[in-house]
Amino acid sequence: MKQLLSLLVTCVAAAATAHAVMAHGGHDERIKIRMADGRLVFETYISAKILKPFDRDGDGILTAGEFQDNASEIRSWIGSHIIVQAEGGTRLDPVFFDTPISEGNMKTRYGEIKFVRVRQHYDYDLEGNAALNLTISLFEEEGRSVILFKDGNIYRKNFPAGTLKITLDGVHDP
Repeated sequence: MKQLLSLLVTCVAAAATAHAVMAHGGHDERIKIRMADGRLVFETYISAKILKPFDRDGDGILTAGEFQDNASEIRSWIGSHIIVQAEGGTRLDPVFFDTPISEGNMKTRYGEIKFVRVRQHYDYDLEGNAALNLTISLFEEEGRSVILFKDGNIYRKNFPAGTLKITLDGVHDP
């Protein structure tokens, strides 16, 4: 019975996620964090508007060409705004980091980009009842909803605009 209830909750969450994504034109503005087997997976979408420093011609539009020409700088900038630390302040580096364009016109170098998907994976090996601390400073102008998938459970919390500081207590693998 417990497995059936878990499956039902997962199906409802998947349907709600699909509905939210479709309502937002293909991007999902929530921050999703998954934790399992010593790996933290962070995923969200960011508006191309916050990547204004990379609009090299200053026309207010980030194009596919500008994104491609500055991809390593953009990744570095995004990475500097997502910090994952173990207790004691040790910073974890992502073992996987991807920033594909998720919405916009990529058919030509001049096509406007609307959203960029951010995916990062971190491996952790923490002792006992340790915690991971996430600091995310990508959403200064708007709040975000955070969904955490951990140990077969789903947790959700809304955060106001500004820098998000999230502590994930009791991070350990049984």
